[in-house]
Amino acid sequence: MGKPYIRDINTLLQMGVDPKTGLPLKMINTESGLKENLRANFRILDETDAINRYHWINLPDGLTGDLLERVLYYRGQGAFFKLQDKYFFLPYALDGTIDVYGRFIQITPLPFNGTVTDGKEKPWITGLHRKPQYFVSADPIDPKMQDEVCVLLSDYNKQISQTVLPRATLQEPILDTMSNMVPYMNTALITSTGVKGIRVNGDDEYDQVNALSKHLQEKALNADPWVAINSDL
Repeated sequence: MGKPYIRDINTLLQMGVDPKTGLPLKMINTESGLKENLRANFRILDETDAINRYHWINLPDGLTGDLLERVLYYRGQGAFFKLQDKYFFLPYALDGTIDVYGRFIQITPLPFNGTVTDGKEKPWITGLHRKPQYFVSADPIDPKMQDEVCVLLSDYNKQISQTVLPRATLQEPILDTMSNMVPYMNTALITSTGVKGIRVNGDDEYDQVNALSKHLQEKALNADPWVAINSDL
């Protein structure tokens, strides 16, 4: 017996192959997956717009504007910090208490694609702590303190909570509604062409009506109002 494995679905999709059937995507009935395809396109468009809204400059080695914006889009917030002469920007979680304004006094960085156990994400490095800096000081930061502090950045203004909902989560209902519109309009257009229910007397006539239905949209799009049926019906 072969060993269990997980297929690389993303690679199959990039190759234009349907992971479920193994057939080329262009051979699959696109009408049945119209909503899903539209939602995927709208989600990519939304992510692209959000990630490319700003142009980042003077970033340290290893960090790019695309990476920063992806963290903000999918996680809502991130923390700049330094570790062993290298700078990072990662999601974070409260590690300790809060001050009188509800702000985090200490945080621990989380991996961007972290794992969850018991409903909680695991810290990136156990025991790694950073103290957020909320004010810009006129005096330069002591180099010895650079490995102790961090700067927090949110995708948008905070509300009462010190964490914000990721834009990817907030946009999902909107994208879902947008992806419904075209199929609904398509259905309204099809049903407005005069589709009717037909009573049949057997399997042969049932198959003929189904064949008629499959050709209905094609005929309607091509301004052809008549479909030939080879049957006694």
